[in-house]
Amino acid sequence: MDASSKGLGPPPAIKAILSKFSSGKEEDKLAGYIKLLKLGPDLLKFVPGEKASDLRTWLALYRYWNQGGLSNVSSMFQLIQTVVDISMDPNKDMSCVIDFDQLPMLQITPDVGLLHPLKPNIYLKSPREYMQ
Repeated sequence: MDASSKGLGPPPAIKAILSKFSSGKEEDKLAGYIKLLKLGPDLLKFVPGEKASDLRTWLALYRYWNQGGLSNVSSMFQLIQTVVDISMDPNKDMSCVIDFDQLPMLQITPDVGLLHPLKPNIYLKSPREYMQ
């Protein structure tokens, strides 16, 4: 049983888009999906409307979660708190309140790398680097 039959991975619409831009290999589709998740919030700032704003907020939250690390998870909870504060205030319009340019900087982790237990937050590119 593969991951797609278990309901894991990208939604069907995203899978269809990714199949157009990949060789058909699962690892290529996964790499494309991760790139889409990273670029999505930046691209959606040019799309007007509340639904695009909601999707952009969700992608920004997911991007913090996906990159991991203490600062990213902290930033994710800060954004969640902002969304909750806005939604609890009846005088605020949800469609365009969040200033995405003011969000904390995303700490990018590489898609592939090694992490040494004695060097936290430093990603190594090869086993040779790890052993040194």
